[in-house]
Amino acid sequence: MRQLVDVNIGRRPVALCGGAKEGDASLDATYDQWPLGFCNQLLPKTATVDVVDWLRRSEAALPTFRAGTVAHTAADSWERVAWNDYWEARHRRGFTLLTLALPRGDGGPLFEQAAAIFEELIQHNPSPPPYYFKNAGIAFSSLASAKPEMAPKAVDAWRTYLTLIPPGDPDIPDITKTIADLEAVNR
Repeated sequence: MRQLVDVNIGRRPVALCGGAKEGDASLDATYDQWPLGFCNQLLPKTATVDVVDWLRRSEAALPTFRAGTVAHTAADSWERVAWNDYWEARHRRGFTLLTLALPRGDGGPLFEQAAAIFEELIQHNPSPPPYYFKNAGIAFSSLASAKPEMAPKAVDAWRTYLTLIPPGDPDIPDITKTIADLEAVNR
């Protein structure tokens, strides 16, 4: 896969739709995948990305679905597969922002944008998976030190996440401590 991308990357935009062949990790060392609609644009790891422009283009590349129609689709239908792909494509955008913000530590605007995406997903997806709440918890928690008004949102996200994960999850003690720390911010 990397050979194919290497030959084409400088000539035109290269997108990966549906993932690479299972077991082929040849792209991972050289290319980053930036969510763009239902696909990922491949860019060299050395490329400088204008995050604001990418976020705008990635939003424009996603279709708009009417949220109420998902409730009327059978769980094993192609429509449900399309809905799941839609929600995952929206989630990947927020996750990319979160991934960019975490190493910076001071990625306030990136955390804010990620938190807004996760909050929208939680509000509009009729059955949001647990990792939406985990990622929202991370984003809101990261914002809470500079913006204490974010602490209640973080606590809500973490508490919901705890209700959705298995009881023996190894992250429970850390999450419980995070909740206590966040609640102390609002006292």
